[in-house]
Amino acid sequence: MIVRSEALRKDKHISLSEKELLVKLNRGDVEAFNRLFRSFYKPLYFYVFRITGESEASKDILQDVFSQLWKERNNLPIRYSLNGYLYRMARNKSLNYIQQKKREDLRNKDYRNALLHSIDSENQADRKELLRLVDQQVSEFPSRQKQVFLLSRQQGLTHREIAEHLNLSLKTVESLIYRSLRRLKNNLKNFF
Repeated sequence: MIVRSEALRKDKHISLSEKELLVKLNRGDVEAFNRLFRSFYKPLYFYVFRITGESEASKDILQDVFSQLWKERNNLPIRYSLNGYLYRMARNKSLNYIQQKKREDLRNKDYRNALLHSIDSENQADRKELLRLVDQQVSEFPSRQKQVFLLSRQQGLTHREIAEHLNLSLKTVESLIYRSLRRLKNNLKNFF
């Protein structure tokens, strides 16, 4: 069911206060949106944090949830409960984040392993040359990108630990590592 002002007035499954808020939200009432935000943000944050285990990711996910709520305010498919709708949306976005993170971590791990194992272990000279080229490329990274990459690859810190250590968002750390690996891959492709 698409939420429309007239339909909400007749729906017996949604509480009166939710109906009023949804009607106002449907009309573009910013104060109604702010009220929903204030009411649901904190409990949704703790719910999403339990799923992701990451503060910055939880905040980003909730930003997406509330942005989507505002963008789709004229066509919300809410039949029974605004609370249930928001929690379901937050849950789905959290699970999508976890799947995306697992895929990205696997790609990073696969690339690193491929890089290290692509050189025949008998040929130490090639291995040393590759490591020298990697070090040279890393030394040319912008300072923040280099710092994040080295914390990840040399000290073995997780993306989350790096974000906390450098006071960066998790997405910033992930982006910097992704750009580093992509740059190394592009610049070293002739080595293979």
